[in-house]
Amino acid sequence: MSKRSGNFNRMHAAGLLVALLLIVSPLFLQFTDNDDFPDVFMDMQLVIKSSGDAAIIDVQTLHSTQNIALDNAYILKYKDPQGKTATFWISESSSKTDATLLLDDMNRKIPASKVFTLPVEMDIEGTMVYYTEGIGEFHYYYAKSNRVYWIALSEKDEGVRMDAVGVSLESM
Repeated sequence: MSKRSGNFNRMHAAGLLVALLLIVSPLFLQFTDNDDFPDVFMDMQLVIKSSGDAAIIDVQTLHSTQNIALDNAYILKYKDPQGKTATFWISESSSKTDATLLLDDMNRKIPASKVFTLPVEMDIEGTMVYYTEGIGEFHYYYAKSNRVYWIALSEKDEGVRMDAVGVSLESM
């Protein structure tokens, strides 16, 4: 094999490697994010985590519109061995103002819902949190920075639920 042929093969291999990385990297990045949500929440294990386009579509579907501009969304489901669950629907907007507008829109729509009870406002650790019931679960939602959090809890004990909301405010 000539020296020129060996250089060509190495250059060809390097080019193929770069091309492969350009193809594979976006696929890898699609399934990772910079948010480290806890693997354990209130003694429940993280069993489902979704983010990116798929989660954005799911969140937009919940809002019955595709017109919500979201930068990202996350769906996290935690479950304990007894079957208790905590499901987080987290939308990420481009600004705190946009997140607040989304929260306001939710507060306008929920009273007309046949699925949820009228929301109750409560101040928890300086954050306005809204509480409603429906679909056999207890729901808390709030805006924090540029995100809106919706937490669906199966736990019937109000004290435990309030602890869960407090933990979510601190750790997510």
